[in-house]
Amino acid sequence: MRKKELMEFTSQPKVKIIYKNENGEHIVEMIVLQPEILDKQRHVISSDVIAQGKELWESQSPVLGIEHRNKKLELYPLQEFNPNDEEWLYSWNEDFKILNSIIVPQDMTLGSLNQRIKKDSWVLSLEVLNDEVWQKIQNNELTGASIGALGLLGNENSHQRIFELLPMEISLVGKPAIGRTFITKALEVLEKKYPQEHACRLQEPKNFSEFRRGTRTSNGRKYSIIYGNPKNGNGWQEQAYRYDRDIWNESEGRQHCERHKGRFEPAKENNE
Repeated sequence: MRKKELMEFTSQPKVKIIYKNENGEHIVEMIVLQPEILDKQRHVISSDVIAQGKELWESQSPVLGIEHRNKKLELYPLQEFNPNDEEWLYSWNEDFKILNSIIVPQDMTLGSLNQRIKKDSWVLSLEVLNDEVWQKIQNNELTGASIGALGLLGNENSHQRIFELLPMEISLVGKPAIGRTFITKALEVLEKKYPQEHACRLQEPKNFSEFRRGTRTSNGRKYSIIYGNPKNGNGWQEQAYRYDRDIWNESEGRQHCERHKGRFEPAKENNE
């Protein structure tokens, strides 16, 4: 069973910040997410979803935090993300410099602590410009990374799989993977926040109680299908299609959508 929730997803357990001091610079390397590893919230995430989430975070004014709070010690309001709102303007971004945000190409050892990480893990490297924050890292008061994100979840055996991930902020925290759950959100929240995909709505999401995602090909090109389980219990139905704009241009996606009598919405431009 799949359900739609606004969640804070976190890094896997026992993943610590790896820090080093090179040429007087204060550098941290954080393992943000690793594929197919069960975290303390019993969440699992695939390589593809990690890569997609990384791309989205980088494309929409990347936000950094401490303990999921801004510099006024207010929790970031994940329910309503707007980089121009006061809660988000007081981020910790000026206290860090993003050096690298990468997906590692193979199993490897990271940093001076010889931390082993899996292929397709997301690693974030920062230069710490705030002496107080750097001291907290050295004192083990900040020991890992944690993500505030929207997501689409589905139950699998004794755990939950993250099918879609939209990171809004990445925080340095003292206890990685403790997490917090927020209010349930409608599927259109995710639809509006995935700028790299054209969307084709076949049915209104309000008529469904849970969702799952699959893929199909048309003339050799892959597209995604959002299935919905109706509230009246009539079995899973196709609710929407998604077209990766790197594979489908706007005209192609619109034509495919119209053939299936859907309502088309093009992907947002990068500068929006």
